Amino acid sequence: MKRNQTEKAERLFTALGDLDPQTVASAAAYIPKSTRKGSGRRIPIAILAAALCLCLVTLTVFAAVPSLRRMLNLPFLSEGGRQDTVPEGWVGIYTAEDLDNIRNDLDGQYILMKDLTFSEDAPHFSPIGSADDPFVGRFDGNGYVIRGLKLNATQELPPVVETQYLVGKETRTVTYHDANGLEPMYVGLFGFCGGHNEFPGTSDVYPYLHGDKPYEGMISNLGLENVTVTVAEGANVYAGILAGHASYLAGCYVKDCSLTVNGYTPAAEYGTVNLYAGGLAGQAQLMDSCYAQAADVTLGETHELYITPYDSFAGALAGDAYTVITSYAEGCSVVSDAPEASVGELWGHICLLPRLMNSKQFFTVYEKYYRATHEMSEDEPLPEDWIFPSITSPDHNWADFYCKKFYSYFVPKELGILTEYMGFDFDDLNPALLMGEFSPDYILYVYDPAVTMKETVMMETELTEKLGVETLSEAMTYDNFKIGPLHCYTLDPEKTYKRSDFTEFDFGNIWKMKDGRPVLRIFED
Repeated sequence: MKRNQTEKAERLFTALGDLDPQTVASAAAYIPKSTRKGSGRRIPIAILAAALCLCLVTLTVFAAVPSLRRMLNLPFLSEGGRQDTVPEGWVGIYTAEDLDNIRNDLDGQYILMKDLTFSEDAPHFSPIGSADDPFVGRFDGNGYVIRGLKLNATQELPPVVETQYLVGKETRTVTYHDANGLEPMYVGLFGFCGGHNEFPGTSDVYPYLHGDKPYEGMISNLGLENVTVTVAEGANVYAGILAGHASYLAGCYVKDCSLTVNGYTPAAEYGTVNLYAGGLAGQAQLMDSCYAQAADVTLGETHELYITPYDSFAGALAGDAYTVITSYAEGCSVVSDAPEASVGELWGHICLLPRLMNSKQFFTVYEKYYRATHEMSEDEPLPEDWIFPSITSPDHNWADFYCKKFYSYFVPKELGILTEYMGFDFDDLNPALLMGEFSPDYILYVYDPAVTMKETVMMETELTEKLGVETLSEAMTYDNFKIGPLHCYTLDPEKTYKRSDFTEFDFGNIWKMKDGRPVLRIFED
């Protein structure tokens, strides 16, 4: 690659982190031909996909392209082992006091330089960062471990509201606690990691877009052992041993840790909760190369509060997650006092709907769904109004209703708006790097942030039932976009494993086998 091309790529990736421009340029050759035509000013689709998907925390996975797969890990994980000296621009963490002082500068870059062990009588730790004042820096655990930490938290009762409904001919007034009216509480070593932004052209806060610098709230190469996190009472809680909400987790693990999240005791007639509990994170946007061993995750006392599968989630890795790759859990206990909660060995809920789709992917998924709901074969011609079906027919066509609903969940946004929002300039890109031509008015479909978790889960269930998991997965990976889990495992403590059991785990740089288990290399070397 010529020098001027490299310099242009380096300038572009200042906005994305320390990615290798040569790697990106060579990877672009794998873009399908069908994506290469367009009009107007041009932008490289490989670079754009990486940029948008990392900033939106919607993973772009090219499983057959090792260079792009490595690109996901390159800025996150230390392939060269521990740092013996504090890098320039970073702050070394040597003591518990240093760790606690991170909350005084949530925009800094920190690196752990030794194991930290908290004594039994050490005061309880408070989460670093909140939704109002999030951690937007970087924390590199550097292959060291924090042990013995204890966190206790209690949330105030949600506001009491009144509602009226008819019982026969009588109107009854009921009081209830509105958990949705209470600001969420984020509990863990880190509370809330990552920035908030208003989505372009709207007033909606959209946590998947990040602000001034790449990888805001990144936590990597960190181990937690014998850590206890307890939420004594909570109504709207995101709790994890490592983080309440995590934008990026890479190369981290928890071992012999426990997390318990209890509901509150309602004072009104009825009460609701929104509880997210995960071994590593209550909610995770992107989790890469992480694991949980012997972690206990419990949704405890719920005091007969109203709980549904759409508002309480628990898992060994995360309560709720958008993308989790090359990760596993072993010997973990995940239980709930409320059987209605969504509880899973790895996660309580993981998204099956991408947060970002290009037009081809969106209409591929939509067409498959339309054909399935209308019982049409693959070769049967589509009606003229299939994209905007009518829902006014007197027989209440539910197939058209659901298709219309799916369509409404995504907001078409011009590429120029998104790239401008993230600081990219079409005119500042070197033509030598361009593998596809896209104009600023090229449309991408972004998941509407106003859609609730309940609506999301119900639509995912509907898609799974109509298309099947395999077909849905195939549709969601059209044009190489990916959301959800990829190469994640639940291990049997009684079984011994081999490298070949873990597809796509990078044993050359990130992982190594020890006692029949994959462990993160930086903690062992």
